[in-house]
Amino acid sequence: MASTFTKTYHHTSYPSIDPSREALSVAGKTVLITGGGTGIGRETTKAFAQAGAPHIALLGRRSAPLEETKKIVEGTTATKVHVYVVNVTDHASVEAAFASFASATKQPIDIVINNAGYLSNPSPIKSSDVADWWLGFEINVKGALNIAQAFAKHAAAQGAVFIQVSTAAAHRGLYPGFSAYSSSKIAVSRVIEYLQAETPDATVLSIHPGVVKTDMSAKTGIDFPADLLDDGMSFFFSFFPSFHPFHSFLPFDLPNIYSSHRIYLI
Repeated sequence: MASTFTKTYHHTSYPSIDPSREALSVAGKTVLITGGGTGIGRETTKAFAQAGAPHIALLGRRSAPLEETKKIVEGTTATKVHVYVVNVTDHASVEAAFASFASATKQPIDIVINNAGYLSNPSPIKSSDVADWWLGFEINVKGALNIAQAFAKHAAAQGAVFIQVSTAAAHRGLYPGFSAYSSSKIAVSRVIEYLQAETPDATVLSIHPGVVKTDMSAKTGIDFPADLLDDGMSFFFSFFPSFHPFHSFLPFDLPNIYSSHRIYLI
């Protein structure tokens, strides 16, 4: 069994984070999600739609999966999904997408989930393709910087939320062959801390979702033990508004954390 700081360790959604809970409603709030076409991004989109978001913007490089997510969400909820085909490393395109979404909804953006990421081909430094290795930094760090800057410009003046999807590989030991991914993710975690310091009226979080079956996890080539896998986990973000920067591990049980008043920082 995986080690955990809480008595309960989740592999699926559970009542405390159920997006249909009235206490977690995001009715009236606009949400922007990068990497929203597949995997964690798609499940996050579905959860925010279930929580009542009237408008969700999806950013990603490929039109087809974004349109598929849009079709799924609009076919099952009242949420309007706005699709923007954008490479997060392209500053002008990111800025244009944020501006277009804010204009379309006629309000500032309330919640941004930066889920877009890239796993360079796992390889020791000695034999790594340097261009592919550095692409991890381009997408995971420069891309996040572009998203963070657009958030700072277009977010609601009070109560806006920025969530960076991170990974345990950023801070939990060394994983030979994964130097690009691990290093870029710890770098972006520091960027996100600065975003919080410089936008004190917003809540800025880094989370890592556990080991989820996605195309990216398959690319690792690792045969993960069954007790680590969160198969198709649909999760919803809940947090302490007064605790930031906060780095949360989603499979940890939130009621356990609330009752013990413990938070876990990188």
